[in-house]
Amino acid sequence: MKENLKKIVDQALPDILNRLGVELRAQDISYTVERPTVRAFGDVSINLGFHLGRRLGKNPYEVAGICKQVMEQKIKGTQAWRECVEAITVERPGFINFKLTPFFIVQQLHDVRKKDDLFGRSSHGRATKVLLEFVSANPTGPLTIAHGRQAAIGDALARILRAVGFKPYKEFYLNDSGRQTRLLGESLHARYDELFGLKSSIPKDGYHGTYLIEIAGLLKEKKGDSLLKGEESDVLKEMNEFAVG
Repeated sequence: MKENLKKIVDQALPDILNRLGVELRAQDISYTVERPTVRAFGDVSINLGFHLGRRLGKNPYEVAGICKQVMEQKIKGTQAWRECVEAITVERPGFINFKLTPFFIVQQLHDVRKKDDLFGRSSHGRATKVLLEFVSANPTGPLTIAHGRQAAIGDALARILRAVGFKPYKEFYLNDSGRQTRLLGESLHARYDELFGLKSSIPKDGYHGTYLIEIAGLLKEKKGDSLLKGEESDVLKEMNEFAVG
């Protein structure tokens, strides 16, 4: 939709520049097509008045008014205009707003249906590589609803980037080493010992969550009391691996 309107406006650009007395090529002029912040202003809006006003040192509202006049004089009678634009207005401080015809909007819906899941895809990103890191849930605690939400949003964002021509790389950092993981293993060790009636204390800055009692129970089912007898360094290594596994 934005691309179609931009093509229409671009047809009038040479005449607009000529009216303003600007020695610039139409292809050197940039502007954006967006939805107005106030819905009553129209369906789409362009900031051409601002860009030209800044380059000419003129009031953007006055420049936008000239742009409107030229478009109405030069391209209002074309088939593309009649099918697309129902009305054009200028609002301060310099926006040019367009109200689209019902015919044009219906045509866009037909286009959506025709293109199906290809609708909206483009090469805008030009295969630019993007590193997208999301979730990276801390293994020292349980997964939460927030982690699930982060995964859904992160993966959806990667799909969107891919659909518009970027090349996203998804990263989920495990965070399964270091001091915090060691403290988790030592905390699990204490909970495991408690299941056998042994007095043991969770280390300072360790993890006191009740979820470790459940994990210790699973470890007991798998290993029995074998971890009470091994070398401490080997036992802690296994505790760490089981806790974050």
